[in-house]
Amino acid sequence: MRVLFEGVSLERVLASVLCGVWLGCMPIGRPVWLAGILVILLTRTHLATVFLGWVVGVGLGWLLKGWYEVVGTVVLEAQPDFWRFVVVQPLVCYFELERGGIMGSVVCGGVAGIVAMVLVVVARRVVRLWGGI
Repeated sequence: MRVLFEGVSLERVLASVLCGVWLGCMPIGRPVWLAGILVILLTRTHLATVFLGWVVGVGLGWLLKGWYEVVGTVVLEAQPDFWRFVVVQPLVCYFELERGGIMGSVVCGGVAGIVAMVLVVVARRVVRLWGGI
């Protein structure tokens, strides 16, 4: 564990976990997934942690898949004028965010990533209290 995270700041680990879980919850090969890969590469996240987060995200995505359509539809219908304006913008229109399943995977992945970040912070504090890392 120490070898994996040596010299990596907590902020970078948290960003990597968030990006990995978020990416793991999204459908592979979709334009929004490819944009997520681009974000990960441009923000110089810790790739080993992103991969671990991605594995967790794929597992969570499998569990949350039934919620994607419902959550995406709720988000899109909450502010229909706003989303009608956003999804027709250049470049954003290719992400397929007007589809409930895609929007739901992005939202659920973001929430799952934030929960994973909180769990990492809690786990790190517990390990420090016990004299670990």
